[in-house]
Amino acid sequence: MVQGIDEYMTYAYKQLDARTYEIVAKTDGHVAAEATVTISLDGRTLTTVTHRKNGRGQDITNTTIHDKVR
Repeated sequence: MVQGIDEYMTYAYKQLDARTYEIVAKTDGHVAAEATVTISLDGRTLTTVTHRKNGRGQDITNTTIHDKVR
């Protein structure tokens, strides 16, 4: 017996400008999350803002910031 994955995850990337990208993650064709990724002018900081719904259907927004140390 061969087993596969139960869900299919796809990602669509769209460049909005020179430093910003939009990412849409879909599970089985339904939007699971949307994110905006921005690189700072000096190239030292990457900021990601992700919007999704939790298991109760509530809107969740996560922001992550990555700084280059060297």
